Amino acid sequence: MVTARVHLVLAEPDPLGVDGKPRVAAQAAVLLKVRPASTPLREADVQKLVAGSVAGLLPEAVAVVVTPTAEAPLQRTPALASVGPLQVDPASRKLLLIALLGGLAVIAALAVLLFLTLVALVWSARRTERDPRLRTQRGEERTQRSDRTSICPPCPPLRRRERAGRPRTIAGTTSRSPGRPTQEVTGGGRTRP
Repeated sequence: MVTARVHLVLAEPDPLGVDGKPRVAAQAAVLLKVRPASTPLREADVQKLVAGSVAGLLPEAVAVVVTPTAEAPLQRTPALASVGPLQVDPASRKLLLIALLGGLAVIAALAVLLFLTLVALVWSARRTERDPRLRTQRGEERTQRSDRTSICPPCPPLRRRERAGRPRTIAGTTSRSPGRPTQEVTGGGRTRP
């Protein structure tokens, strides 16, 4: 047997029927294509086989058609070329290799460029550490940039005494730094130790 095709029409119950008979009875059609040299199949055997697999289908409602056909020619699979783990058509092997090698070359070029950039950054940082003139020049540039970009004017520098934690008086009160004795304020001004 070369091919077999089966078309089925299933029984459709009649919702308004009183006797319970289906509106359309189950039917089947079978088309068999066989080789001329093969043993012939009996129609009755095919009818029983199909009718037994469908509920409500009688063997008489199965139509069987048997036709002889010529031998199907064997199709040969084309030879494939391998590119690593891939199997491709031999005509596209060369193009695939070129694309793979081109992609690897681009990746290698990017890796070399990244390495050279890192080397230049490290060299620049070491050069700045060794040369004090570069450090002061860069520090001045940063100060000038920060002055230009600041929103508010620079705050006045703190006096040394205020930074050292000297007591300050505000409207007749006394504040003191930790570890120093409290000083009394007279006249709302600052007292000296």
